[in-house]
Amino acid sequence: MEQQPAVETGIVADENQTCLSFFQKFTYALGQLSVSLSPALIASWLIYFYTGRDSASGSTLMLVSAGAMSMGGLIPRLLEAFAEPTVGHLSDKYSFRWGRRKPWIIFGTPLLMLFSMVIFFPPDRTGPGTTWFSVAGVEFTPNFVWLLVTHTGFWIMYTAVVAPYLSLLPEITPYNNERIKVSEYMAYSDVLGSVLGAVGVGAMITVFASGLTLGPIRLDNSFEVTGLLMGIFFAFTFYLSIWKIKEKPAAEIKQVHFGFLESVVQSFKNPTFPTYVTASAAIRMSVDVIMASLPFLVDKILGLDPGYAGYLQGVVLIGAALMFPFVSRMATKRGKKHVFNLSMVWFGFCLLLLALTRHFPFLGYPISWIASLFGASMSFTYIGFAHAIVVLFLCAFAVSVIFVLQRPVLTDVIDWDEKLTGYRREAMYNGMEGLISKPASGIAYFIVPLMNDWWGATPDRPYGVLASLVVAAAIMFLGYVTFRHYPIEK
Repeated sequence: MEQQPAVETGIVADENQTCLSFFQKFTYALGQLSVSLSPALIASWLIYFYTGRDSASGSTLMLVSAGAMSMGGLIPRLLEAFAEPTVGHLSDKYSFRWGRRKPWIIFGTPLLMLFSMVIFFPPDRTGPGTTWFSVAGVEFTPNFVWLLVTHTGFWIMYTAVVAPYLSLLPEITPYNNERIKVSEYMAYSDVLGSVLGAVGVGAMITVFASGLTLGPIRLDNSFEVTGLLMGIFFAFTFYLSIWKIKEKPAAEIKQVHFGFLESVVQSFKNPTFPTYVTASAAIRMSVDVIMASLPFLVDKILGLDPGYAGYLQGVVLIGAALMFPFVSRMATKRGKKHVFNLSMVWFGFCLLLLALTRHFPFLGYPISWIASLFGASMSFTYIGFAHAIVVLFLCAFAVSVIFVLQRPVLTDVIDWDEKLTGYRREAMYNGMEGLISKPASGIAYFIVPLMNDWWGATPDRPYGVLASLVVAAAIMFLGYVTFRHYPIEK
């Protein structure tokens, strides 16, 4: 395809021009804290709250059955995937006094805050409650209905707030270098939100294990307290993010006249979108395969405590954060497409190295040699773990690129669409990306257990876990092959 200059896509390439103050960039990026933290609260702790806690007698407290928990987790995510393009279309098409995006954040945030709290207040806190009827083995109880409604409400409102928030980025600055800088700040918030979700929420659940009394209000357990405090935090950061940001006046934005289905079709007529969204889905699927495989690699293959998988994740996040400024400068000088392609190839290569952890952990031997200089010896297990740490630190560059550049690349896609259609459809594109990438993400949770079942997940038969890593590498290489055809070189 013939390549067009960046200026024709609506991007201003002058590196010296800005239109946002540091405070505006910083406060807008803070919203990303809750973009990362809010799903971490639900995704990490909801299953444990409903099916994994200990009762007073020491037995496992099951507020819903395992089958009901599976359906209560799956159905809301599927509905959310279809909600994303719907919210995107409505946000693009209709403008209000405060703009197209801000009203969704202003009015949606209180509902997101509400659902993040009430999801931890089921009607029966001692068991599943009375079974009203069963469908396909799933028992419909008051707690299951509560879980289904509140969990769906959470993800629908998450979409209603987050999609318009992310869609503000192309509108608040037309300058390429400034978009990359804002995205860098958002990436720092993204990492911090992930760390808070992994460490901070767990600490709060421990600290408030006996609950909390607020005047006449009694919160019985730490999850109720955490849900309340996190809900308040979500509201604070989302409102702060739009406090000093101004949308384009409605008079400057051409009204979108597409219907919903036509909007979907027009998205795929944009030559930049299919290549971008395929690469994005490949990245999401590959990363989720890795995250699902790490506990098996640590626990079942190396024989270490599964908590060590968290250390490996921490290595990636810290390494990625350290590389944010380097990635920003590299993208400004070499172009986003070049850096993005390089990162996918590098990520795939590192995953193949990770698959060598069990049989040929060659990167762990230098660590073992250094340890021997101080009189310490390392078993083969810990040499393998050291190999994994080094490999995942090497992965940090690719993860940093994903954090920093994925949003600016999507912004360029939206700019190209404006050139083709005359409309600004940021939210629709965020929604279409979610519609495609979230089911792709779900496929990861079929790949890992199938591989483990077919080829094993034990020290003597580790090939299922290792094969999952090879599949993740293949998916990443597929993303690279697709993104090579992305038409914007800048």
